[in-house]
Amino acid sequence: MLFRSLGAGAIQPVSFTIIADIYPIEKRAKVLGLNGSAWGIASILAPLLGGFIVEQISWHWIFYINVPVGLLTIFLVSTFLREPKRKMQTRLDVKGTTLLVTLLVSLMLFLQELANKNILVPIALLLVVVVCTITFIKVEQKVADPILPLTILKNRQFIGINLVALFISGFLIGFEFYLPMWMQGILGEPATAAGFAVTPSSILWILGSFVTGNLMSKISIRKLLFMSLSFLFVGNFLLIIVPNTTPFLFFFVISSICGFGFGTAITATTVASQTVVGPENVGVATSFNSLLRYLGQTMMVSIFGIVFNLKVASGMNANPAISSKIMNQVVNSKSAKKIAPNVLGPAQDVLFTSLKAVFISSIVVIVVAMIINFFNKSKNELELKQDSIA
Repeated sequence: MLFRSLGAGAIQPVSFTIIADIYPIEKRAKVLGLNGSAWGIASILAPLLGGFIVEQISWHWIFYINVPVGLLTIFLVSTFLREPKRKMQTRLDVKGTTLLVTLLVSLMLFLQELANKNILVPIALLLVVVVCTITFIKVEQKVADPILPLTILKNRQFIGINLVALFISGFLIGFEFYLPMWMQGILGEPATAAGFAVTPSSILWILGSFVTGNLMSKISIRKLLFMSLSFLFVGNFLLIIVPNTTPFLFFFVISSICGFGFGTAITATTVASQTVVGPENVGVATSFNSLLRYLGQTMMVSIFGIVFNLKVASGMNANPAISSKIMNQVVNSKSAKKIAPNVLGPAQDVLFTSLKAVFISSIVVIVVAMIINFFNKSKNELELKQDSIA
């Protein structure tokens, strides 16, 4: 599992860095759009293929099938990727890496333990985060080749762009997790159909990526992100105002609106992160961008979970007939059929109210991202066509 995690964590930043090395800025967004289309297509086909494999063969083949795919990928990279040979002149920043990993793990555990009744646990984890952060900064100031050069953290625009990416990724994980729950628990759709509710977002993500490629050379990153966040705001706002009787197909519209916003925003923040730093820091900037997006997902899924659980607990306290077992059953369309009708209705109301609370929280996340983006100005507004293409 450790090696799998290390490999999975490296794939995206390494692939984005390779794209940055090969393609100039004016073509990079379009290539990232093509790259994004591969992720979009995979997110559509993978659930279908996975379901078929589990039902028709065995769940073990979910893992076995990765072996030939991995070998083919290794062959393609080793055969077609040509890079100049480079000599390693510096040593790996072991201290910085260890401190950063400890910091991030502690931060994630802290967020997960916020709902813990024993307040000493989150306080202890928070102290570890603070100590690791201070120590990490001191270590990185002295290391010859730091894992995270502190100079790029002084770049206000770089930090602003990546904070926007963090919040967008946070909303993304909430959208992809709680919308299928809505489909099953409120509309009574089977698990497969519930998963299809987010499929349009993958398709429109591809379109958004290509649109970004055309727009990044024409408008500033700030304007482009404002457009992206506006789409996400509208999609999230619709999730807040629609009633529990909203038909399944209408969620395809919401999913499409959000998908276009995700596609433009993620592609734009990736390219912009690489652009506002020097060429020697492109790899670090790309990795930092990926790190903040993963961190945003981890942070927000914990926060959304706390909001959801608190609202569910409030609903159960108001209706003694509803238990935790009932709430676990109602989110699954199959097990929900076993619940008595006089209990199912109130349980679905509790679930609906809790989901609304999550999406109210997520629209706050989008608004915060909008505020950061509004104040994230630079002297030239990051007009790629002025500096990079000229």
